[in-house]
Amino acid sequence: MTRTLWHTLFATGVFACAIAGCAGVPTTLATTAQAHTISPHEVCTHQHHTGAYTLDKSNPYGWSCYNLAYSISLFSGFTFTPKGNLNMQAYCTARHHGTRAIVDRQQAQPTWQCVP
Repeated sequence: MTRTLWHTLFATGVFACAIAGCAGVPTTLATTAQAHTISPHEVCTHQHHTGAYTLDKSNPYGWSCYNLAYSISLFSGFTFTPKGNLNMQAYCTARHHGTRAIVDRQQAQPTWQCVP
Protein backbone atom coordinates (compact mmCIF):
# COMPACT_ATOMS: atom_id res chain seq x y z
CA MET A 1 0.00 0.00 0.00
CA THR A 2 2.81 2.42 0.77
CA ARG A 3 4.41 1.86 -2.61
CA THR A 4 1.13 2.59 -4.40
CA LEU A 5 0.59 5.72 -2.33
CA TRP A 6 4.14 6.89 -3.06
CA HIS A 7 3.67 6.30 -6.84
CA THR A 8 0.37 8.16 -6.77
CA LEU A 9 1.88 11.13 -4.95
CA PHE A 10 4.92 11.13 -7.26
CA ALA A 11 2.78 10.98 -10.41
CA THR A 12 0.49 13.72 -9.08
CA GLY A 13 3.50 15.89 -8.21
CA VAL A 14 5.07 15.43 -11.66
CA PHE A 15 1.77 16.24 -13.35
CA ALA A 16 1.20 19.31 -11.16
CA CYS A 17 4.77 20.43 -11.68
CA ALA A 18 4.43 20.14 -15.45
CA ILE A 19 1.26 22.23 -15.39
CA ALA A 20 2.60 24.83 -12.93
CA GLY A 21 5.95 25.27 -14.60
CA CYS A 22 8.33 23.71 -12.08
CA ALA A 23 10.88 23.15 -14.82
CA GLY A 24 11.62 26.86 -15.11
CA VAL A 25 8.90 27.59 -17.64
CA PRO A 26 6.86 30.63 -16.61
CA THR A 27 3.21 29.97 -15.94
CA THR A 28 2.03 33.44 -17.01
CA LEU A 29 2.68 35.43 -20.12
CA ALA A 30 5.12 38.28 -19.81
CA THR A 31 3.00 41.42 -19.68
CA THR A 32 5.73 43.95 -19.08
CA ALA A 33 5.47 46.33 -21.98
CA GLN A 34 8.51 48.16 -23.15
CA ALA A 35 9.10 51.90 -23.36
CA HIS A 36 10.18 53.19 -26.77
CA THR A 37 12.59 56.12 -26.99
CA ILE A 38 11.46 58.73 -29.51
CA SER A 39 13.82 60.48 -31.87
CA PRO A 40 12.65 64.06 -32.61
CA HIS A 41 13.81 63.55 -36.21
CA GLU A 42 11.48 60.53 -36.55
CA VAL A 43 8.55 62.54 -35.19
CA CYS A 44 9.11 65.35 -37.70
CA THR A 45 9.45 62.97 -40.65
CA HIS A 46 6.24 61.29 -39.44
CA GLN A 47 4.66 64.76 -39.64
CA HIS A 48 5.94 65.04 -43.27
CA HIS A 49 8.81 67.43 -42.55
CA THR A 50 12.53 67.13 -43.29
CA GLY A 51 13.81 66.89 -39.74
CA ALA A 52 14.07 68.38 -36.25
CA TYR A 53 16.31 70.99 -34.66
CA THR A 54 16.83 72.59 -31.27
CA LEU A 55 19.02 75.30 -29.83
CA ASP A 56 19.01 73.71 -26.36
CA LYS A 57 19.23 69.89 -26.16
CA SER A 58 18.63 69.98 -22.41
CA ASN A 59 15.09 71.32 -23.03
CA PRO A 60 12.88 68.47 -24.32
CA TYR A 61 10.15 70.99 -25.24
CA GLY A 62 12.48 73.14 -27.38
CA TRP A 63 12.48 70.94 -30.50
CA SER A 64 10.94 72.19 -33.74
CA CYS A 65 10.41 70.70 -37.18
CA TYR A 66 11.84 72.17 -40.37
CA ASN A 67 11.60 71.70 -44.11
CA LEU A 68 14.64 71.94 -46.32
CA ALA A 69 14.12 72.60 -50.01
CA TYR A 70 16.50 73.16 -52.90
CA SER A 71 15.50 75.54 -55.63
CA ILE A 72 17.07 76.06 -59.02
CA SER A 73 16.67 79.64 -60.12
CA LEU A 74 18.71 82.80 -60.51
CA PHE A 75 19.53 82.52 -56.79
CA SER A 76 19.80 78.75 -56.42
CA GLY A 77 20.24 77.26 -53.02
CA PHE A 78 18.72 75.64 -50.02
CA THR A 79 15.76 77.12 -48.20
CA PHE A 80 15.36 76.34 -44.51
CA THR A 81 11.76 76.80 -43.32
CA PRO A 82 10.77 76.32 -39.65
CA LYS A 83 7.52 74.37 -39.40
CA GLY A 84 6.66 74.40 -35.71
CA ASN A 85 6.37 72.03 -32.79
CA LEU A 86 6.52 68.26 -32.68
CA ASN A 87 3.40 66.28 -31.80
CA MET A 88 4.93 63.54 -29.66
CA GLN A 89 1.58 62.07 -28.56
CA ALA A 90 0.33 61.70 -32.13
CA TYR A 91 3.55 59.86 -32.98
CA CYS A 92 3.18 57.50 -30.01
CA THR A 93 -0.45 56.81 -30.85
CA ALA A 94 0.36 56.04 -34.50
CA ARG A 95 3.55 54.00 -34.00
CA HIS A 96 3.07 52.36 -30.60
CA HIS A 97 -0.70 51.94 -30.10
CA GLY A 98 -1.88 52.34 -26.52
CA THR A 99 1.10 54.37 -25.32
CA ARG A 100 1.53 57.94 -24.11
CA ALA A 101 4.39 60.37 -24.64
CA ILE A 102 6.45 61.32 -21.58
CA VAL A 103 9.79 63.00 -20.91
CA ASP A 104 12.40 60.72 -19.36
CA ARG A 105 14.74 62.85 -17.23
CA GLN A 106 16.82 59.98 -15.83
CA GLN A 107 19.69 60.67 -18.21
CA ALA A 108 21.96 63.71 -18.58
CA GLN A 109 20.01 64.74 -21.66
CA PRO A 110 16.20 64.34 -21.33
CA THR A 111 14.53 62.14 -23.93
CA TRP A 112 10.97 61.52 -25.04
CA GLN A 113 9.49 58.04 -24.71
CA CYS A 114 6.29 56.24 -25.62
CA VAL A 115 5.27 54.27 -22.53
CA PRO A 116 2.33 51.93 -21.91
